[in-house]
Amino acid sequence: MTHNRHAVAFYSYVLFAFNCVVLVNADERLLEPITLVRVANDVAIQFDGNVSETEWQLSSLVRDFRLLNHGPDEMVPASQQTVVRLLYNDYGLYVAFELTQPESSLVKIHSAQDRGSSDRDFVTVALDTSGSGQYGNYFTLYLGGSKGDGVLEPEKLWVSNWDGAWVGRTAETSAGWSAEIFIPWSILSLPKNLNERRLGFFFARKFAQEAEYYGFPALHNDAPRFLSDFAPAIVENLSIKRQLSIFPFISSHMDVVGSSSREHYGVDVFWRPTTHFQITGALQPDFGTVEADDVIINLSAFESFFPDRRLFFVEGREIFLPTLRAYGSLVPFHSRRIGDRPNIPQVDNEVEVDLSRLTSGSELYGALKGTGQIQKFRYGILGAWEKDAIFRARSEHDTFDLKSPGRSFGVLRLLYENNVRTRYGVGMLSVVSLDKTRGNAYTHSIDARFQSQSGRLRTESQVLVTEVAHQDAGYAGFTDVRYRQSDTLRHSLAVSYIDPEFDLSRTGFASRGDRLSMQYSLSSVQYQTTRIQQVNHSVSVSGSWNSLGTRTDASIGLAAAIRDRDQNSLSVSVNYKPSYVDDATAYRKFKFHTRPTSRVAVGLSSNSTKKFHQVAWLSFQEGRIQGRSNSLGVQLGYRPRESLAFSWSLSKDLNNGLVLHQGNREFIRYRSWSPTSNFAIQFFPTTRQQIRLDLQCRLIQAKAYEYLTLEERANKIRSIGFEVNGNTDDFSISRTSFQLRYRWEIAPLSDLFVVYTRTGALDATVRNAFLPTLRETIRERNTENLAVKFRWRTALDY
Repeated sequence: MTHNRHAVAFYSYVLFAFNCVVLVNADERLLEPITLVRVANDVAIQFDGNVSETEWQLSSLVRDFRLLNHGPDEMVPASQQTVVRLLYNDYGLYVAFELTQPESSLVKIHSAQDRGSSDRDFVTVALDTSGSGQYGNYFTLYLGGSKGDGVLEPEKLWVSNWDGAWVGRTAETSAGWSAEIFIPWSILSLPKNLNERRLGFFFARKFAQEAEYYGFPALHNDAPRFLSDFAPAIVENLSIKRQLSIFPFISSHMDVVGSSSREHYGVDVFWRPTTHFQITGALQPDFGTVEADDVIINLSAFESFFPDRRLFFVEGREIFLPTLRAYGSLVPFHSRRIGDRPNIPQVDNEVEVDLSRLTSGSELYGALKGTGQIQKFRYGILGAWEKDAIFRARSEHDTFDLKSPGRSFGVLRLLYENNVRTRYGVGMLSVVSLDKTRGNAYTHSIDARFQSQSGRLRTESQVLVTEVAHQDAGYAGFTDVRYRQSDTLRHSLAVSYIDPEFDLSRTGFASRGDRLSMQYSLSSVQYQTTRIQQVNHSVSVSGSWNSLGTRTDASIGLAAAIRDRDQNSLSVSVNYKPSYVDDATAYRKFKFHTRPTSRVAVGLSSNSTKKFHQVAWLSFQEGRIQGRSNSLGVQLGYRPRESLAFSWSLSKDLNNGLVLHQGNREFIRYRSWSPTSNFAIQFFPTTRQQIRLDLQCRLIQAKAYEYLTLEERANKIRSIGFEVNGNTDDFSISRTSFQLRYRWEIAPLSDLFVVYTRTGALDATVRNAFLPTLRETIRERNTENLAVKFRWRTALDY
């Protein structure tokens, strides 16, 4: 198609033109290297949070912490003293924090790993393990012993999808509190270098009572550069042990509804033969046994995005996410496609297939992944193989099993990066899904990025092509430009193109196709007025057009957020949409003109470090055809002590402008109400044991109010009557999910899980009331199961 060729040519030009710009005369930060003290490999440090061992007195010291979350020109010395001590040997890095603050100011809250609020006391060690600002890891230890960790991507992207086997303990002292951390070299990706290794360090501390964030070096929260400006350190003569980590596991799954049970065992293997290469394998993996998705009722024409929480796929996946958009909006490789619901077997009309098998995903034989670095090239390769799925089927005279062949997946990623003065990189990604039932699907992409030496200008671009069996090839591309005019003023421009044939449903994820969209936003931040700590403003303008040149969306938005010195916040946003052509409600078969609409939203929240904290929101929005929708919600939190927390949220949407397609040119405008409630309890018997209860409820009740038809020539909706069919077109959808979960972290990455899950589904209402409908939905269980999983990490150094 002509527009495809034009799009590819245009984006090929943009991809390389934007990313080959070079800015000069930028500031270059020069810091004195941190001197690390080496200790013996048999150093006797007991990790209990008390910095009492004599070896700590030999350590390197870091003291010059600055205030980072007030004005950029006011990075004054921290009001509370912080001392960091550093040691190392062939096994790893030893870090100790000595933190001064009044005992009455301590904010200690337990949470699951990588979960919970940051509004509590904590320390962070961030490492640039590449030595050149390409990638790194961070390790956060909260007062009380809860942990968080993840990977760092340029320039300041904290991704909490990585879990490492490191040790961290805290202790309260007469002067405040202290922390001890040990980070093994074997869990880090380090460039190949036999003599000396260059690392970058950033240390941070949160003083929660005053909402002050301290750090060394002095890298302000709004600084354009972060990972590139870590404090340098040279580590010499390391003899790092090779490590083979084996994770055998066994799980038992009991299906109460199906009166069946199954046991499963397998093993995960993490092998790092060198510091710059790692192989990860999974044999008989049991993905998803103890994880559950949020409850969502989706009435739109677009697929909902669910993130992947499975250990094998989140470990090291950053190499397979080439751009920031790959974290949710345009994902060329979405690992949730692996192990997705199996294909329905193709049968004659006389055969009836039991579709209950679709309630669970496909099992896997195994998966294999390798990631590494060779000089300026980084690479990743991944393969996964599904088992055949068995469906029960019956004909007029017999009942039998049908086999649905499993799929095979392959992913290849290659990235070249240069970090001398300016930063730029070019990469490619290829994904294949081999499917005997539906045919194969391929996705290929080329991406490029650029960052000026000052860090004020950043661009990302990508060109993609999809080739799916029985379909024409599809093309897409985008360019994102971010420019910081000053420390408080930012510009952002995003341009995207996706043609109608572009299809990521087999290998990745895309929000919608057939669009050319542009979005510009301007944001600013203001610090330190008399009563206000921070004020954020933003203005945005966007528009989208389909391949025929018809405008399919447009908006103008204003937003402001204010946080006072007591850490209470207020947010206000106003959005206006001019008239456009809606081609999504009828799944692109028909289209109609909307009326101009506006939306106003207000949100309030209180200080989350308090025992009681609240969040409330309210919004008003006009309907695309007629009517309007109002939304009101509140979230309450209560934490009677550090190890126990309650959370409850309730929202209700009232909408008399919900328009749904009924087939041909017919539409219905509904009056709907949709309450949503979430309730959670968290209890920590110890720092490494968690009991969590979650109850999620979603309900939509819709009554047909006005019947509409689409005029063939004018593409306008007109009314043909009100409530003409009685209540035959009314509908209700109710979904619940209840989960009771126990986790015991026996050792780093060694866990015992016991998880009870029950979901309910009901397509009716009870007495037009929420609570009776909720009780009936829970009673009408859809799934009910109990899962037990035990995983043990065995590390072999050689």
